[in-house]
Amino acid sequence: MKLGPKAAATALTVSAALALTACGGAANSSSAAGAATALTLGTIQDVRSWDPAQAHVGHILQPYQAVYDTLILREPDGKLSPMLATAWKYNAANTKLTVDLRSDVTFSDGATFDAEAAKANMDHFKKANGPQMAQLNAVKDVAVVDADTIDINLSTPDPALEYFLSQAAGLMGSPKALGTDGIKTEPAGSGPYVMDKAASVKDSQTVFTARKDYWNKDLQKYSKLTFKILTDPTARTNALVSGQVDATLLDPKNGKQAEGAKMKLAANEVDWQGLLLLDRDGAKNPALQNVKVRQAINHAFDRKTILDQVLLGQGTPTSQPFGKASGAWTEELENYYSYDPAKAKQLLKEAGYETGVTLKSPASPTSRPRFPWSSSSSQTSVSP
Repeated sequence: MKLGPKAAATALTVSAALALTACGGAANSSSAAGAATALTLGTIQDVRSWDPAQAHVGHILQPYQAVYDTLILREPDGKLSPMLATAWKYNAANTKLTVDLRSDVTFSDGATFDAEAAKANMDHFKKANGPQMAQLNAVKDVAVVDADTIDINLSTPDPALEYFLSQAAGLMGSPKALGTDGIKTEPAGSGPYVMDKAASVKDSQTVFTARKDYWNKDLQKYSKLTFKILTDPTARTNALVSGQVDATLLDPKNGKQAEGAKMKLAANEVDWQGLLLLDRDGAKNPALQNVKVRQAINHAFDRKTILDQVLLGQGTPTSQPFGKASGAWTEELENYYSYDPAKAKQLLKEAGYETGVTLKSPASPTSRPRFPWSSSSSQTSVSP
């Protein structure tokens, strides 16, 4: 399928997209004793394996956080705080991170958390071929110093390591369960909740109850926690409005519906949408070998209009994959490629492609609905 110039412009949007978190009122319900009783969240997909080494990031990480503590805790404001690790310090060359560990923590299966358990988890994470295994690429080995201390030795300094230890790479599972088939279907962690397997239904809902002997009651806000798997944003919206879930993730269109139903919305820029031109050698598409064609593509698209029309203005148009608050945003890159159709046409002409260029790019059912003009085709025509 070939799309006309207007549709093609929409196809190659570059913007920072928003995750709309919508909340109802049921999560604040309390018992007579004053403690919150239950929280039900609408999530975008089920966990495929509860092995902590198979954990992903973003919204997919949240269910793991119910049952697994991380070595380091990332606070809502991004600050890194102690969790299973009480303190950590690099050597002068930043090639060794010495981590002091809690000595009063057990896993849900009775195993003890200690330096050997931390090492076992990190060794397992490096070998298990999980979706985030690259988080420990710089880790050469993990050495046990004593019962509550480990040295994480690096082949090269990695300034992101502490952050990774608050994410997938920092999740700690029971050493007795790591590598077994059992942990794939039933998690064994030291976290604030344990799975209620009898109440959980694959691809429908996962239910957790508060762990009685959890070491940090400040992180244990509810007696019951339920993740309802709702892959479709419309289904998540309907579940929120009807009171089936207390909070969920919505896209801008469904956010308008929830807002109309008096739901509270919180918008956070957590994603980026754009087109990555990786075929610079022209192996798949000879036109992309020409730098002028790549430049023309960048000049051809009105990011602000795309954002307004496709995402209802929810986000920030940008010329780079990073937002201003990320710390990686660079001012001099922001207007490097301005919207300039005339320049795009001239560049295509100079490159010998006056009749336009056709690009084939991957498409998936989860990404296509964000763009009303999308079809099963992954072919886009860029025409002057």
